[in-house]
Amino acid sequence: MVEVGDMLVGYATDENVRSRGASGGLVTAVLAAALEKGLVENVVVMKHINEFEAVPIITDDLDEVLASTGSLHSVPVNLAKYAVGRKVAMPAKPCDAQAVIEQGKRGMIDPDNTYVVGLNCGGSMHPVTTKKMLVEMYDIDPEDVVGEDIEKGKLIFKTKNGEEKAIAIDELEEAGFGRRESCRFCTLKIPMNADIACGNWGVIGDMAGSATFCQVMNE
Repeated sequence: MVEVGDMLVGYATDENVRSRGASGGLVTAVLAAALEKGLVENVVVMKHINEFEAVPIITDDLDEVLASTGSLHSVPVNLAKYAVGRKVAMPAKPCDAQAVIEQGKRGMIDPDNTYVVGLNCGGSMHPVTTKKMLVEMYDIDPEDVVGEDIEKGKLIFKTKNGEEKAIAIDELEEAGFGRRESCRFCTLKIPMNADIACGNWGVIGDMAGSATFCQVMNE
């Protein structure tokens, strides 16, 4: 039995979710399992428009949850307040998780009905600025991007032809690109304020990049 304070490393058992998801697709698998087993009635996920943009939706459709897999550093939002009276699970950056807590204090949502899967976050980026950065700094056509990651202080983009290009985040920000300004001053990188904190930080060895480190913060 998993208890509060336990630290685990895991990944999705569904090979499709595991291969498409960030760090082994564990977060997507957790959200899908919560919905499938009836632990929650709805899940808040990001419906992809392209590699840089997504629309937040509330859904009870398992296929939509599974289709949302993948990491996006260019996005937003918390919609739990629109699912009043229902049990909801949602992925959340540390700042999103704090917003859920504050909304709970104001009676806008029921914290007991909201399960927050926290995501480690080094900062998010504005989609329009990101596309401009790709052209000017990476010499990459934004339409060719199929994936991105942040590792060891570098922002890495992957293209359709299998190439990867990495530039230090400090260098990007000195040039006027990179993370949103507020993200640069944020000190809450690990969502200790969520029910479970997840991320690729702490995964080492052969599992690095293909599994997720989780810490259970709440029952």
